[in-house]
Amino acid sequence: MLAGSQMRYDFTIANTSNVPLDSYYWHDRIPTDAARATVFTTGTYSARLHYRILYKTNYSGTYQVLASNLITSSSYSFSLNTIPMQAGEYVTDIYLDFGKVPVGFQSTSNPTLTVQVLGTIANGYQIINRADVGGKYQGTWQTGQASWVTVVRKLTPNPTLPKTGY
Repeated sequence: MLAGSQMRYDFTIANTSNVPLDSYYWHDRIPTDAARATVFTTGTYSARLHYRILYKTNYSGTYQVLASNLITSSSYSFSLNTIPMQAGEYVTDIYLDFGKVPVGFQSTSNPTLTVQVLGTIANGYQIINRADVGGKYQGTWQTGQASWVTVVRKLTPNPTLPKTGY
């Protein structure tokens, strides 16, 4: 990945357990040390449910509603950098709240997150994106986690060498 460029994460979400889960969620912690979220697409899912999207910023300690009463059979796209925010504020977390999901609930078209890599990131820096998913079964949380590492490269122009000789 080149410093200053965009990259996209594609996620696969699934309840792989053999029971329905309550309070089912999917959460992505954006790697804000190295990137800023620009666009989030929800994808579509195998069961027809209503859900909501929440987000958190570096200035807010609590989640705020981005959109609610969304339907899982439709895909939605959100420009995260157009959310009204203060100077220096940016999205740090995306959280999808599905409620109760059946066995086999899964994404049928994958949700995506596009980020802009900061131009100031050093060559060789490792961007780590972390996501988790889970739900409750009989009051006990069942969760899974995943992370992705992307290495930043900075291209430097070919140096101009001094002329030697006569």
